[in-house]
Amino acid sequence: MIYAEKSARFRWLFKHYQEKYLIPKNFHSLYYAGEIDSKANYPTLYMANHCSWWDGILLFQVLEQLSKKEHYIMMEEKQLSHYRFFRKLGAFSVDKDRLSEIRKSFRYAEELMNTEKAVWMFPQGGIFHQEQRPLQFQRGAEFLLTRFEKSVVKPVSLHYSFNQYQKPTASILFGDEIIINRANFNKGELALFLEKQLVHQLEVHRNMVIENVDFQGSTPFRSLLKTGKSTSDYFDTIKKGLSKWSTHSS
Repeated sequence: MIYAEKSARFRWLFKHYQEKYLIPKNFHSLYYAGEIDSKANYPTLYMANHCSWWDGILLFQVLEQLSKKEHYIMMEEKQLSHYRFFRKLGAFSVDKDRLSEIRKSFRYAEELMNTEKAVWMFPQGGIFHQEQRPLQFQRGAEFLLTRFEKSVVKPVSLHYSFNQYQKPTASILFGDEIIINRANFNKGELALFLEKQLVHQLEVHRNMVIENVDFQGSTPFRSLLKTGKSTSDYFDTIKKGLSKWSTHSS
């Protein structure tokens, strides 16, 4: 497997690169709502729907700017092998085709959660349209959570929409934390329970967007980024720094 190799310097550069150029170039705006950090003192798993290549990029931006916790994300090994810089942001791999590698990845995730680090998973196991139902969770989240007597799950939903602007608007909703007691679930029940919770949140999220598509007025969503590109000189400086750091630490 590919282990995470977090780099504070690379994360700083990448955050500013996204804030000043990458996200404003591709999105009109990015909104978030809800409490980002869990308050419960249990091993913490964040679960999110996976409907776009941008999901991990946008989640990183929100967490890097607003979270006080240390976050890691499980990523398919083929994708992480192609985008290896993600490991500097906290990504580690899982090879779903090899049982021994799956076990290794989940042991690593368990170790992270036992040391007060938050782990992220996309339980669908791939990228699917944001309106697809059911979500058809795989059993990975259930397997990981049953390693702990008690744990906390934070459901997170991502939604992409177009309105009167040329570029899409992205929004992220952090749901209420769910305390999981493994003694309350038989085999297979926890995965179905978690899927039901995230489906409900996705419906709530979608309705919130429909009711206020411009995210103006009375809405719990807050804007994370200012629109507009950075100056070319500033962008070039950040891009050169990222390229140099990535090459040096690969």
